[in-house]
Amino acid sequence: MHLGICAQRLAIVQTGVARYLANLLAEWTQKPLPFKRVTLFSPRPLMGVAARYSQVIGGTRWPHFVWEHLWIPLQARRHQIDVLFCPGYVVPLGYRGRCVVTIHDVMQAAIPQDFPFSARLHHAPLYRYSARRADKILTVSVASFQDIQSYYRVPPSRIVVIPLAAEATFHPGRDDDGMVVRERYQLGQAPLILFVGKFSRRRHLPALIEAFARLVQQNRVPHLLVLVGVNPLHVPIEQLAQNVGVGNRVVHIGYVPNDDLARLYRSADVFIYPSEMEGFGLPVLEAMASGTPVITLRRPVLIEVAGDAAWYAETGTPAALHAAMEAVVGDNALREELRRKGLERAHAFSWAGTAQRTLEVLLQVASGAQSCQ
Repeated sequence: MHLGICAQRLAIVQTGVARYLANLLAEWTQKPLPFKRVTLFSPRPLMGVAARYSQVIGGTRWPHFVWEHLWIPLQARRHQIDVLFCPGYVVPLGYRGRCVVTIHDVMQAAIPQDFPFSARLHHAPLYRYSARRADKILTVSVASFQDIQSYYRVPPSRIVVIPLAAEATFHPGRDDDGMVVRERYQLGQAPLILFVGKFSRRRHLPALIEAFARLVQQNRVPHLLVLVGVNPLHVPIEQLAQNVGVGNRVVHIGYVPNDDLARLYRSADVFIYPSEMEGFGLPVLEAMASGTPVITLRRPVLIEVAGDAAWYAETGTPAALHAAMEAVVGDNALREELRRKGLERAHAFSWAGTAQRTLEVLLQVASGAQSCQ
């Protein structure tokens, strides 16, 4: 049988969906596959992909929407694939064969105000269509499983929960090159409180900065607050920090490669992730796997990932976030307990298991166990 994969995300900066697919492909290279052939569809050649995977490249000059919804179906038909795997929310509109889609979250439907109007207009109906079109939906948490049923009206029998995992890069080993990232990103010698994630309203960045200012001013801590992630909403980080008197203590870093990200996790005293809603919350797991104590919000999906291995703030208000940071930063024994529990918790998730279970679903659909609806 022949597996086709929508792999265009691998041709751009590898965040989110691209990292998910890259980890699956890496794991699949280490085991016999139930598919005679695996073909990756992309507008540009993919670097670093194992030779066992075929690449079909083309349609570079096509507009992206036309490429995704017409070029991929044409190539899938031409190459006679048995199942198309769509790892990033969308099944091509022109595709008529068996298909599996991964829907990581339903935020476009649940919190549309967090997204630009143009994104809502384009993505929301496509995600809903894809959920109803696919033979099977993969998702990454029980919380997302429930949300997909609720928002997209999909029967539970068509949804399979397969959690993510932290990559091997994220580990607590002795970091002999921590100075490299400190020098590269001009962080000096101060202890760090770290946030990692794309900036969005649901992650309470303004409240986090105000909470950090209270921590500095009331608790006299020497820390820097380091915010790592792209800022599509153009949150005025520098201005917000200046307004509350910590303009020289808040550092924003955009995208960083995985090796540097792992060093930043290991260099941090505390990781904080004040998010209202996630599909999974992978940064929480990455921090725990790195041996870094975690603070996050008490929300179902984050409890699902972190269990009893994190310190929970009840809300994303400045007062609640300050209280959480005050409790963890000021207590060495608590940080050590969270570190130990976090490492144990992270070990319960593995990319090997995620990749194997994903293959099983793809094989089930390819063999015709269930047809697209």
